[in-house]
Amino acid sequence: MMKKLVSLSLLLLFAFPLAYSQGLLEPVKDIKGNIVVTGIPYYIQQLTPESPTPHGGGVVHGKTGNLTCPVSVAYNSGLMFGSTVKFNIPEWINGKIVAERFPLEIEFSDEKTRECASSSEWMVYGDSIETQKAVLGIGSPLNYPDQTTLFGYFSIHKAQVGYSFQFCYLFQGSPLCSDVGIRLQKYPESLLVLTKGDLESDPVFYFGLEKANSDSSGKIRKVVA
Repeated sequence: MMKKLVSLSLLLLFAFPLAYSQGLLEPVKDIKGNIVVTGIPYYIQQLTPESPTPHGGGVVHGKTGNLTCPVSVAYNSGLMFGSTVKFNIPEWINGKIVAERFPLEIEFSDEKTRECASSSEWMVYGDSIETQKAVLGIGSPLNYPDQTTLFGYFSIHKAQVGYSFQFCYLFQGSPLCSDVGIRLQKYPESLLVLTKGDLESDPVFYFGLEKANSDSSGKIRKVVA
């Protein structure tokens, strides 16, 4: 077990920085073909194999189980954009380009999260009450007193359409990575959860990124019928 832990540490401390500095990792690009960088707000828009271009919707703060505050990460298809997010890479990396398969942190860039959580950074908790799944949320373990929280990192991967998220963490001493999927909770809102890619229940969440304009960053826009 110790050997596996050391191997994971070496992978993060040496392999990723070396590949990043030498340009061996492909940069993530937004829907206009521009390279995605840290510290800039982006909208996340869902893509599907049947509709490979953005068709509305966005990430929002959701609720699940007995939580009284919207500290889960959800996707609302009834919105035009939703909330914006920012990406951060480890401080020991001297760079700003977000690369595929590279460890990163994700956080909401609006101010709404301050009302319910100590942090806007994304994390993962085990919702044992309602969904029986590992759900994406924000904040810290203090926001989930009755749940189990997972410690790890996110990464962005090229997918059959657009990109997908993965979350990697230690499970019983061994590294384990799972895709981020989408589970319909109550239309039009779906929770983002860890999944094995079951297309019938929790399909992988494919997405494209759109850079937010300075005058619209952090503002949720509803679709008007």
